[in-house]
Amino acid sequence: MKQTLSILTIFLHFSFATAQNTTISNRTITITGSAEANVKPDKMELQIITREYQEDKKTRTTVDIENEILKILEINNIDIDLLIPSNTYWLYWWRRRANKPKTNTYSLVLDQKLNLKRLFQQLDIEGIQSISITQSLNSNIEELRKQVKVMAVKAAKEKAKYLLKAVDEDLGRLISIEEIPEKSRYYWHGNTTSNISLPGVSSTKDFEDVKSIKLRYEVRAVFEILQQ
Repeated sequence: MKQTLSILTIFLHFSFATAQNTTISNRTITITGSAEANVKPDKMELQIITREYQEDKKTRTTVDIENEILKILEINNIDIDLLIPSNTYWLYWWRRRANKPKTNTYSLVLDQKLNLKRLFQQLDIEGIQSISITQSLNSNIEELRKQVKVMAVKAAKEKAKYLLKAVDEDLGRLISIEEIPEKSRYYWHGNTTSNISLPGVSSTKDFEDVKSIKLRYEVRAVFEILQQ
């Protein structure tokens, strides 16, 4: 009988404690916190489009133009393997069937050690139809993303504190946290241009002239409101 009473007492105590926790958990505040940072790029990706042309009644093919580009890259100590063609076979076949001037599209990733102004001047040759800066990059971007997310969480906590203080309440423990998905968390305020001779690419002297990468993250956090 005594053992039964002891078990019953423990059960009642546990039930009471659970009820208290439930009551506390029901008094919550949900907060959205955000943070952003501007990051200087240390790499950029170019898109280079070449187009065959006639010279002295001879056709300068896209292969000829590509070889000329490779020579320019070697002069600037750029690994020629970084020049990656992106044309697909079906597109090449369609142009050949349609008897259209053949073009090739390449991507090229450059780092901040390069003299961009000199490279752009050297690439201003016949046969290069356009050069566009398609993306700016940072080699430490993953670590920077983590830092911005931490800033967003801290912002949510600080926001919860001052909102509760305004109504004489105190912030309790964190109950849950959720990262809010966005359409785009990674913004590049770049200057995509249609041709190397236009303002934007030709005016880019070095990486200091390339606009920064904007990182922005939001989180939704639920905090307990302490009992008075």
